Amino acid sequence: MTERTRLYIGRISNRTSQAQIQTALEAYGPVDSVSLRSGYAFVEMANGRDAEDAVNAAAEGNGITVDDEKIIVEFGKERRQFDRDGARDKGRGGSCFVCGSASHW
Repeated sequence: MTERTRLYIGRISNRTSQAQIQTALEAYGPVDSVSLRSGYAFVEMANGRDAEDAVNAAAEGNGITVDDEKIIVEFGKERRQFDRDGARDKGRGGSCFVCGSASHW
């Protein structure tokens, strides 16, 4: 089983910097990368145990605060796969992505 190290970070203020997110999460272990978006970020932790510690800390007690905001820390979902034509592979084994039926796909 692969260690889950990718974290979704939500409820981030627009004034929050990448460095602030990295500093907050380094309290739980080494951070490999931070990809900051508008209102959220993805963080890659060095190992799965540290990622799990950050997720648990955010869910307990006072949580994790960055820039006066209590942030959301969850395990990131798997990245979507794309086929050669650029269409998303919904992972449904050739079935319809709307209804799940294979009859009209």
